[in-house]
Formats: sequence, structure tokens, C-alpha cells
Amino acid sequence: MELDCAVITDLLPLYQEGLASEASRRLVEAHLPHCPSCRAELETLESAASGPQTVARPLIAVGRSIKKRRWLAIGLAACLILALAASFLAYATAWQELPWDANDFTFTRKGDQLVIGIRRAHANVSLTGSAYPDDSGLMVYYLLTQSVPRFDPFRRGGQGHVPSQITLDLPEGREPSIYYVKTGEPAVHVYGPDLFADGGFMTLPRLALSFYALAAGAAALFLAALLLVFYRKPRARRALKALLGLPLAYLGGQLMVKGFSTISYESLLRDLGWILACAAFLYAAWLLFWAQRRLMAAERAA
Repeated sequence: MELDCAVITDLLPLYQEGLASEASRRLVEAHLPHCPSCRAELETLESAASGPQTVARPLIAVGRSIKKRRWLAIGLAACLILALAASFLAYATAWQELPWDANDFTFTRKGDQLVIGIRRAHANVSLTGSAYPDDSGLMVYYLLTQSVPRFDPFRRGGQGHVPSQITLDLPEGREPSIYYVKTGEPAVHVYGPDLFADGGFMTLPRLALSFYALAAGAAALFLAALLLVFYRKPRARRALKALLGLPLAYLGGQLMVKGFSTISYESLLRDLGWILACAAFLYAAWLLFWAQRRLMAAERAA
């Protein structure tokens, strides 16, 4: 029996792994019911085989958690980089209105047409018409504006190019009144009769962004107060944190695009569009940040 047990003990590892031949398997199975020591040896082998697997399960879970946290961190960094990129594009693609400079324009009357020569290279010049009633009937006047890119790496905004021009057809040969307009400053009379001898007029900047910023700030304070009230309720706390990110992301986008100014000079829709683009990336970063915090808290609890 001793020899039989020694042989069986040598076969037990192969039997337990399922690698023993059919004859060896029959020999082991015939021996085990009559030998408590060999049965105990087989149980030891089986427990040893299941032990590493039991230990590996939490290790696999930890590895998955680390990988998930790594992807969340990558997504968070990507969102912040995209927000910064949108902020830079908003700055670089903005156009700045120039103050009046008599050297930038020429005015030449040709019959029933007025030719306005533009000397500055690659400037954005706009001319809009309006009507002004006076004692002699309908008097036509025009508003002239010139702007250049804020970021111009090729220095295309200087002088020294073939001048472009705007040709203006005059109704019934009337002499137009033309004013140069820079938003937020008094208009400058540059051609024709002056219709505003009492001091002229001014084009005001758009102030809607200030109301949006105030609304976002009020919403952030309200949601923060609710978060303090319902902080001990996990579902409400999670939902309120997600909602709080919306006004905070808008305020962050406002700061990245306009700084501390809420005045829109060039285009309200353009400024608002860039603010919302930055806010979208900031809000995504906000959600990823709290997802990462929840994952780290779950790891500590485990």
C-alpha cells in the first residue's frame, strides 16, 4: 500500500490538472476511495490550484480600475487642451476695428458714383447705407467701418499693396454724407455734408453677454446652495454636481474668450459661439473629473 500511495501521489498532480492518461486516471480513481491520505493530498492540490485564481480576481479588478482611471485622465487632459485651443482660436480669428486714419481712404467723385479707395492691405471694410430726413427731403448717408485681424503672423495689415475700392452709386446724384464708425466711440464725419452738427452719434457695443454671465452666476449659486442642502443624499448630490458644472463651464468659457469683459464689439453671435465651444469642453472635463473621483473613492472602499 505504501508503494501504491507513493505512485498515486506522483500521479495526483497530473490527475488534478487533467493530464493523466486513461490508465493512470482509472488507477487513481480506484485508489482514492480507500485511502484518506491520498484524498487529503488531492484536496491540498485542488486548494493550491484555486488559491492563485482567488487572489488574481481582485488584482484583475484593480488593473481594470487603473486602466479606467488612466483613460479618464487622458480624456480630462484632452478636454482641457481643446478648451485652450478654442480660446486661442477665438482670440486669433477676432477682428479689431481700427480708429479713423485719413491715410487709409480716398474719396473720388465720378458723375453719379463715388469711388472709395482702400489703401490698407487685407482689411475688412464695410459700408452700410441709411436715410436721414431733413428740410430738403431724403438725405442719404453711409457708415464706414474698417477692421483687421488681431493675430496676423504674415503682417498683411500694412500699407504697400494695390489699393482696392468700393464704388457707390448715388441716388439722383445726391451728395452723400459718410461717417467713419468705431464701436463705442463717436462717429467721425469723413465726406459730404455733416448731418449731425450737434455732436454726431455713436454705435454702442452689445451688452447681452453681461446678462448671460449674470444668469450663469445666479444659477451656479442656486445649485451650490441646493448641493449643500442635499449633500448627504448620494443620488441628489451626483445630479446636482453634474448640473452645477453647466453654469460654471459657461463662466469659464466667458473668462477664456472675453476675459473679464462682457462687451461684444465685433459680433455677439461670434463671441457667444466661441464661449459655448469652450464651455462644452470644460463641462466634459468637469464630468470626467467627478467620474475619476468616484472611481478612486470606490477603490479606497474596496
